[in-house]
Amino acid sequence: MYRECLQKIIGFDKWHLSNFKERTYALSTVNRINELIQDGKVSSGTVLEIGCGLGDIISSIQWQNKLGYDVDKRAILAARILHPGMRFQVGSFEEIRNKKISVLIALNFLHGIRNEDCRQYFSTLFKYNEVDMVVVDEVQSPPYSYAHDWESLLGDTGGYVLEYKSRGYRAWEYSRMKILYFYKDKRLVQKDGHEKEE
Repeated sequence: MYRECLQKIIGFDKWHLSNFKERTYALSTVNRINELIQDGKVSSGTVLEIGCGLGDIISSIQWQNKLGYDVDKRAILAARILHPGMRFQVGSFEEIRNKKISVLIALNFLHGIRNEDCRQYFSTLFKYNEVDMVVVDEVQSPPYSYAHDWESLLGDTGGYVLEYKSRGYRAWEYSRMKILYFYKDKRLVQKDGHEKEE
């Protein structure tokens, strides 16, 4: 009820009103990242979510240094109200600079972005930031506009390798969504921090 009132006042997209606890993929992502944190498999740095919406995923991560980005200023305003004390910024890939990111989460929006644009976004992100782990979703096209080959895209742009792929979750129409976890391939990085030339 509270979120419905906020939506009417602020005017963010009604899609965000879906119950977080009913979005199985989101709960699974939060649980897995929290388990990785508890097991000491997440290094120091920021846990950062691009496309955070109302901030339900990022605010549920058990990590002190976390930050949510979204291009919709209305969603960010609502996120700040719903999750006081959390840091949220209006923006996306292009605005993120000089950060040590332990986990980057980008879920449920990249299927609307062309492959070449995704490649450019991630390439720029990796150029200006240090990112240890990337979490993205894999969907089918159709019904979604684009189904990205994440192993190729993240491997080519940043030397990331697939570590884990979740089971499928029910998604739009008849399709399934899977959550993919990528780690920086340390074998491609020399001691001085520069990637080896192939």
